[in-house]
Amino acid sequence: MTRYTTALVFGIAGIALTILSGCGDKASPIKKVANTLPASDSGYVKISDNLFALPLKKTDAGGAGSKRFSMLKNSGVDFKNYMERDITNMLLETGSGVALGDYDNDGLIDIYLTGSDVDNKLFRNLGNMKFDDTTFSAKVDGRIKDNKIWASGASFSDIDNDGDLDLYVCNMAAPDLLYINRGDGTFKEEGFTRGVAYNGASKQANFCDYDHDGDMDFYLVTYQDIVEIPHQLIRENEDGEIEVVPGKEEYVTIIDGHVDYWPGEQDLLYRNDGSGNFEEVARDSGIAGYDCGLASVWFDYDNDGWQDIYVTSDFKQPDHLYRNNHDGTFTDVLPETVRRTPWYSMGVDAGDLNNDGQLDFLVADMADQTHYGQKINMGDMSDSGWFLTYGKPRQFMVNCLFVNAGDKEYFELARQTGLAKTDWTWSVRFADLDLDGNQDVFITNGHARDNMNSDIVNRLNELKAKKGGEPLTFEERDKFGIQIPVREETNLAYANRGNLEFEAVGEDWGLDYHGVSHSAGFADLDLDGDLDCVINNYYTPSLVYENKTADGGRLLVELRSGLNNFYGVGSKIEIWQADNYQRRDLTPGRGYLTSDPMMVHFGVDESQKIDRLKVTWPGSRVQEFTDLDPNFLYRVIDSPDNKPESPPVAADTMFADGTEAAGLDFVYKESEFDDFEREPLLPFQLSRLGASVSCGDVDGDGVTDIFCGSAAGQPAALFMNRNGKFEKVAGPWESKAVCEDMACLFFDADGDGDTDLYVTSGSNEFDLESENYRDSLYRNNGDGSFEDVTESSLPDLRDSSMSVAAGDFDRDGDLDLFVGSRSVPGQYPVMPESHLLINEGGKFSVSSPEIGDFTNVGLVNSAIWSDFNDDGWLDLIVAREWGPVSIYQNNEGTFSNETENLGLGGQSGWWHGIVAADLDADGDMDYVVTNQGLNTKYHATAEHPHRLYFEDFDNNGTLDLVESEYEGDIEYPVRGRSCSSRCMPFIAEKFPKFHDFSLATLDDIYETDSQARQHVELNYLESVILWNDGGNGFESEALPSIGQISPSFGVVVKDFDGDGILDIVLANNFFGSQPETGFMDGGLGLMLKGTGTRDFDPQWPRDSGIVVTGDANGLVTADWDSDGDEDLLVAVNGDQFKVFTNQSDFDATKLSIEGPSGNAEGIGSTIKLHFKEGGQVQSHEISAGGGYLSQSANSIRVPSKQLERIEKISVRWPDGTSTEKLINSEGPESTEIKFSYQSQSDDK
Repeated sequence: MTRYTTALVFGIAGIALTILSGCGDKASPIKKVANTLPASDSGYVKISDNLFALPLKKTDAGGAGSKRFSMLKNSGVDFKNYMERDITNMLLETGSGVALGDYDNDGLIDIYLTGSDVDNKLFRNLGNMKFDDTTFSAKVDGRIKDNKIWASGASFSDIDNDGDLDLYVCNMAAPDLLYINRGDGTFKEEGFTRGVAYNGASKQANFCDYDHDGDMDFYLVTYQDIVEIPHQLIRENEDGEIEVVPGKEEYVTIIDGHVDYWPGEQDLLYRNDGSGNFEEVARDSGIAGYDCGLASVWFDYDNDGWQDIYVTSDFKQPDHLYRNNHDGTFTDVLPETVRRTPWYSMGVDAGDLNNDGQLDFLVADMADQTHYGQKINMGDMSDSGWFLTYGKPRQFMVNCLFVNAGDKEYFELARQTGLAKTDWTWSVRFADLDLDGNQDVFITNGHARDNMNSDIVNRLNELKAKKGGEPLTFEERDKFGIQIPVREETNLAYANRGNLEFEAVGEDWGLDYHGVSHSAGFADLDLDGDLDCVINNYYTPSLVYENKTADGGRLLVELRSGLNNFYGVGSKIEIWQADNYQRRDLTPGRGYLTSDPMMVHFGVDESQKIDRLKVTWPGSRVQEFTDLDPNFLYRVIDSPDNKPESPPVAADTMFADGTEAAGLDFVYKESEFDDFEREPLLPFQLSRLGASVSCGDVDGDGVTDIFCGSAAGQPAALFMNRNGKFEKVAGPWESKAVCEDMACLFFDADGDGDTDLYVTSGSNEFDLESENYRDSLYRNNGDGSFEDVTESSLPDLRDSSMSVAAGDFDRDGDLDLFVGSRSVPGQYPVMPESHLLINEGGKFSVSSPEIGDFTNVGLVNSAIWSDFNDDGWLDLIVAREWGPVSIYQNNEGTFSNETENLGLGGQSGWWHGIVAADLDADGDMDYVVTNQGLNTKYHATAEHPHRLYFEDFDNNGTLDLVESEYEGDIEYPVRGRSCSSRCMPFIAEKFPKFHDFSLATLDDIYETDSQARQHVELNYLESVILWNDGGNGFESEALPSIGQISPSFGVVVKDFDGDGILDIVLANNFFGSQPETGFMDGGLGLMLKGTGTRDFDPQWPRDSGIVVTGDANGLVTADWDSDGDEDLLVAVNGDQFKVFTNQSDFDATKLSIEGPSGNAEGIGSTIKLHFKEGGQVQSHEISAGGGYLSQSANSIRVPSKQLERIEKISVRWPDGTSTEKLINSEGPESTEIKFSYQSQSDDK
């Protein structure tokens, strides 16, 4: 941090005295509200009393080869913002603003630009993209008594409700200025007399009628305004804890026990008293904290008709989402709304990106796009590593795109959309630049100094070291700062292609200016219906771009109210055109230091009418118009006849949160273990892969009970179902709390007709061969109580196991087990041994190699027994990490790996969970397999895989890990110089500068052909359906894109809504990643509704009712409340398990089976529904284990309307014999059809 110059300090003192000396001046009198109607010579055509239309001129597309945007050379906008290089205060290098508005009411949008070390300028629009500098005549140069002031943001707003735009200018270390529009092309400065001459570090005044009293209030974002740090800022309290001395909060804060200087100023909230004078009410309104604020945007995040505000904060200070409480107060709801934010939050914008009527928002950070940029600026995270695991929400150095899921919940999608890393970003803007009806994204980049460069930071630290660790003087820091070069970067544009998919088009569209750009405003400057652009740069002239888009319809809407709030700020404008819907909100303050015009813009189909235009004014008064032509600017006039619209009635969701009603009080408490202390370069923590959950009828009462696995240090829990309420009962597992439970499985181990329990023990936190890795078997005594029979019934295996599945693979009448191992503790990713355990009268032994080799299955996450080829013998299907989904075909009691032959060998993923289901009702089993998804830092293809090399690279006797990724066709290391060097010191010796390391390829660093080294690789990330081709092979199809928004784990497939079609539900998110990577938390859980084809329709939380914001792992389905519907239970790591009750109401017939002796549940049976039409057959399997650390109840219910189409139902039992029943055309006489096993001839 550097200081203001001495000249500035004394200069501002003088200015403050000058302002105070004028305190006796009177404010300009309030004028009568202006006429809301267009002037008679304005060109508007009257459509009705409250609607006027102005034809938009045709755009000149330019010559062949011209780009969408043309940078104008002779527009008359002559402005260059700069600051002398010898002034090195970073507070003044955060840029200046753009304000766009029609200040002279001639129908054309004018431009106001502010400067850091130059006068502000006002440019009047003359038409045809020509502008005239009217700063002097308008008296808005930003000076105070001829003293130049460092200006930041600026805003046009009608603060006195007289029908013309006033101008607010924010200043750094000087009073803010409020220019009152006199209506004759001139302004008068009245900031002090109106109560808004704040003298500090103002960034942006964002106007809105937050209290619905009809006038413009504003939120003032502030940054830092510190010349020198006072002494005695912290002290010890009576408890010996460090605290900030009262009154010094602006200078220092304490975060998680760490002292952090320069936290920033407190933001301010100014309430308009109705006369254009203001009262500051921040503290009384709930606006709190001392933060380095940079930007804000008003938007109705919860869709309740009142404007809320998001405020970004630089450095370690938190962002805020202030919810409007409708009474003049606000509540910061950000921690309960999102799970993450950027670390250095910069600009922000809000809008409806996917045209669903809900407002989304994007918050910018300064994350580099390129490998070189990421590594040169990564630095040493050790000093601030603590902060990465602190806070709610957590802060990470990437942009965040929050997509509104309804009911005040948001998906986070930046990485999946390609918007996570956009370099040193200031402004982010939503605007439909190509007139296709989707709002695109524009981004400004660059910085005055490259002061995040790690080599530069190291040189500064070396200067400190030469002084024995003493802080540098201001003069020494200034001298050093002058030498830091400018960081020039390229502005970016992303075309919104629909479905939340974005394409980088900056170069194609001509918006790829390279330099330092801060603020960016969008407006139709030439009245041709498309959006032009104005950018305020640093060190170079400001830019004016003309949009030359010729194709596509356009629509502009402006509002006027003679009642109050003259320009209708805060209104919602919606249009419907055929099947297309769009929404815009009139919120001028957006992006960064920018104020847009009082107008909204739509791209539309010019060949069709606008079916409906709806304006919802503040206060929920509604006005509608129909059958409008495109290619017009419409002026909507408010009317006293507009009536408030009743709030929409919330639609019923398919599921409701039933956790409290069910009484399932279980919180999975992860133990305190740092995998990265043991293996610093692990991709993620191996000790937090739980939580698990299993369903079974323990006491034989016909209802489903639940077993919840636990983390090390916490006992597991069995919950008995008592009429839909769960009651916890004790058991022998409580003595094994030291173990980390992974999968848990109910099955009949000893063939006595009741349900026993197997629990695998895993994790990474114990030593190799630890007793804590032994799995456990608990025998049911027949009454729902259990005893531990591990010693007498299981082999002494001490692998870190993960999954377990039961099936009678050898058809001998009892249930055998496959136990999949996850890792070798401390030796990741060395392959552990998995085991097939043969059941011999309730005692289990490891199978012989002749049956099959399962020692090299891989790093197993899940496994299921399933008859993929419908031959009556259970096959083994394994979901594993760093490999394909693997299929071991059962050849009548022995196994062969058929993965390659079945077409699955090419997809190496981080496969997590797997479930079998006949999704297309063709008689064979398909498989849903969950994976890492597309919304993480990992990107991999077959041509450019993500690899993990594991060898002793530095010959010190320990296993080193090196992750790699591709940029283009070149393979680079993923981890940075600092963390890699701490494990392998030769790297720092070989590359003393970050610059050299950042340029080095993987082979440059390790000096050999990388791929010749021992490694595993990942080339496929999407969760998929594996469509079964009759047992001859599989076709892999990715789930819909919204199903890829985070790592998915648990998965279930059932007909949840009674339409006879199977649906899919996913549990997702992962919080165990590297600290600098951040939580992979974009998901909320997801339901995919089956359509009867191979398509699935995502049901967003506002429709499904499924909302899980935490680290969701296990997922099961069962009818907890015995109402005939399938409910859900989600196991959440670090949080309470959640129950979702199915609210569907449909009639269904239950199919139940009674299996052979020793396997009463009929595990391994296949039930087939034979339909009357076309010989269609749908299969359902009875299984034990699957999903991810989960076991669902084996309930099959056939909706009545589906049963009417069924001719017969058959059951193939585990031994290959079959039973079938014909279905009467009138339907069944009862709500249950039961099948019982009888010894019959083999029906293979």
